[in-house]
Amino acid sequence: MSNSSGQLSATNVIAHTPDEFGGNWLLGADGTDGTRVFNGVIDEVAVYASALTPAQIGQLYLTAASPMKLGIQQIGVNVKLTWPQSTLLQADALTEPWTTNTAASPYTLLPSAAKKFYRVIAQ
Repeated sequence: MSNSSGQLSATNVIAHTPDEFGGNWLLGADGTDGTRVFNGVIDEVAVYASALTPAQIGQLYLTAASPMKLGIQQIGVNVKLTWPQSTLLQADALTEPWTTNTAASPYTLLPSAAKKFYRVIAQ
C-alpha cells in the first residue's frame, strides 16, 4: 500500500540469513518460486552494508525525485559545467574508471583532450 509520499510498505515474515558477496543473487525474481517475477524495469540498483533507516530511505526517495542535471555551455573556447549539490565525476573514456573531480560548480575548463566524459551523482 502506498502512503502520501508514494512509498510502499510490506512485511516479510520469513527469516532471511545473511548472504556473502560472490553468491548467486536474483533481482526481480524469487529463486524458490519461478512464477514470482517482477514485471517492470529496475534501475540504479544499490547494495548497502547494513539496513537503512526509514529516514535514509526517505532521503534517497527525495533525492531521486529531484532531477539531477549537468549543464554544459560553451563560453568562447572554454566549456562551463554546472550541476546541483552532487559530486562531479570524470573519465577519459566510458569504459575507464570514473574519478572524482573536486571542482565546485560552476566549473570552467579549456578542453585539452580529444574527449572527456562527465557525470554527476547524488551525495
